[in-house]
Amino acid sequence: MKDAFLRTHRELVNLLASCWAAFPCNRKFENDSKPHFRKSDAGSSSYRSLEQAFQDFQWDKKCFVASTISLLKSQSRIQESIKTGSQGELFADLCGVLRWGGVLTTAIAGPLLDKREHGQLIEYFSWISSVKPFDASAEDLNVLQTIPVECGDLLSNSGLTKIYSVLGSSCVIYDDRVSAALGKIITWYLGDRELPDELKLVMSTKRSRNPSTCVQKFPTKIWANTEKKAIQQVVKHAESNVKANWLIGAAVQKLRRENEHYEKVLRYVSTAVQDDIDDREIDDLWLAMRIFESSLFMAGYSVNSVRSCDG
Repeated sequence: MKDAFLRTHRELVNLLASCWAAFPCNRKFENDSKPHFRKSDAGSSSYRSLEQAFQDFQWDKKCFVASTISLLKSQSRIQESIKTGSQGELFADLCGVLRWGGVLTTAIAGPLLDKREHGQLIEYFSWISSVKPFDASAEDLNVLQTIPVECGDLLSNSGLTKIYSVLGSSCVIYDDRVSAALGKIITWYLGDRELPDELKLVMSTKRSRNPSTCVQKFPTKIWANTEKKAIQQVVKHAESNVKANWLIGAAVQKLRRENEHYEKVLRYVSTAVQDDIDDREIDDLWLAMRIFESSLFMAGYSVNSVRSCDG
C-alpha cells in the first residue's frame, strides 16, 4: 500500500521537496501569530519557502533546537517509565509532552487517564514504542488494526500525535497547522482535479486551517455522538497521520539526496542538539522529518491567507 501510494503521487513528493526552496507560482504563506511563537518581531511573517518558515520557528519562546531537546528528554523519561512499568510516572511523562505542546486538556489527557485506570497505559505505549504503527516505515495501514486486546482502543488526535512523534523514528506531529499546510500543497499538486480518496486527509474544522477548495473537499474532525463514529474518527485521523509520514518521509529523503543545503541544515541542528543531551544517538530521519514538519507548522498558521506575491 505504501509503495503504491507513493508511486501514484510521486509528483506530490517532488512538489513537497521543491517547496523547501520555493513555493510554486510565487505563492507565500502568512503567519501573524503572537511574537513569542515566531522569531520575527514584525506584525506578521511572510514565507516564500518552507525553509523561510523553518528559520522563523519558535514555540513558546524556544527555538527549534531547544524545543527538540525538550522532546528528546521527554522521550528518555517515557522510555524509562515504560521499562520500569510505572503507570503513574508514565502518565506524568506523557502529560509533560502534552504540556510542551500546549494541549494538556481534559479532552486530550482524559483517554490516557482512562488507560491508566484500566491498567492499559504501559501495555499500550509499549506497543506504540515497539511496533511504531504511525511511522513512515509502516508498509500499510493494517498495522493500526493489530493493536493487542490488552492495550485497549487505539487513540489518535492532534494532541496525542505529539507523543507518537516522540516515540517514533519517522513520525511527524500531525496537528491542525501541519495538516493545513500539507493540505494546501496537495491542492496545488491537484490543480483542477478532484481530491482522490487516498488524499482525503483529516483537517481542522477551523476555517483558517482548512485548505479545502470548491473542487477539493477535505474531511474535517467532527464531534462524534456515538461510539462507532468516535472509533471511525480515530481511525481516519490515524490513517491521515501515517499517510502524512509517508509523504514527508519520502520528500525528506529526496531532499537529503539532492539538496546539499538541506543536509547542511540537518547536520547543524543535529550537532547543536547532540551537544545538549546525553550520549544517545539521534535518529537522522526523525530529526530531518521534524525539521520539515516544523516548517509546515509555521506555514500552516492560516492557510486562507496563502496568495501569490502579486495578489
